[in-house]
Amino acid sequence: MQIAKQKRGQSWIDESGTTIPFKMVKNVERVNEDVTFNIAKKALTLSESLVALKQYIKSEVAKAIEAFHAEYNGSRTQFKGNYTIDNFDGSIRVEVNVNSPIRFDDLLIKEAKTELDAFLNEELDSKNAAIKQMVMDAFSTTRGKMDVKKILSLQRYADRVNHPRYSKAMELIGKAQRRPSTVTYYKVSVKNKDGKFESIPLNLADV
Repeated sequence: MQIAKQKRGQSWIDESGTTIPFKMVKNVERVNEDVTFNIAKKALTLSESLVALKQYIKSEVAKAIEAFHAEYNGSRTQFKGNYTIDNFDGSIRVEVNVNSPIRFDDLLIKEAKTELDAFLNEELDSKNAAIKQMVMDAFSTTRGKMDVKKILSLQRYADRVNHPRYSKAMELIGKAQRRPSTVTYYKVSVKNKDGKFESIPLNLADV
């Protein structure tokens, strides 16, 4: 990621690509040029440091895992999920959380929604009518995004809702699930004077 600051005394280029003589640039625009560049420069420097820190933590955690294998002849499958590493006196803790977020295939999930809409539009008996609100809530969106957990929760009731459209929708939801990537989260905590863990503020998930 590259950033640049336009030099004083020279013509500047605006967002449309037009060349503007420096004398026509307002003072507030010159100040904004300096402020935004300075902030972005420090933010990029910090971001690069966080990337390096994440790689360092990853390599150090790998040492702990290898030591575990050597000491206990452990299986690597024990480290595929979430795990915790503590120091000897229990005052420092490093937590590793491995998450494989579920995504939906757009076409298949839309087809599932179509089946559920048709299911809801039919005359439902009292038993099936009880799940109507759950279906509506599951496909409601927040900031344009569907709630994956709510949609998956509908599958729990597949054997209780005796309706072919509902069964077909649950089959499509199953086929629509994708796990395109695995995200690993690291959390470092230190005990305070009261003996409670306080996490060191680090947002490493996005780097």
